[in-house]
Amino acid sequence: MDYENFDLIVPMANDVLHDIQQISGLKFSAGKTKLMLDFLFPATAIDVPDPWSRSEAAYHEVFDLIDKACDRLIEEYTSVKQP
Repeated sequence: MDYENFDLIVPMANDVLHDIQQISGLKFSAGKTKLMLDFLFPATAIDVPDPWSRSEAAYHEVFDLIDKACDRLIEEYTSVKQP
């Protein structure tokens, strides 16, 4: 089970988060699960937009969102926490 092997699971959309909850059952860990865009927009539960069938610019916009969210994820999980 992924929750036993990984410290963090980052779905990009609420439907995927829901599927993870269903598949994991009692092993689901809200503390180890965070939506990708929650790193940019905390506690908003916003999905990463799907650029499928949109313009090339939409793909660049989605890439930029994911890139920025990954930077925040790295900052959050590598910073030294002060007591």
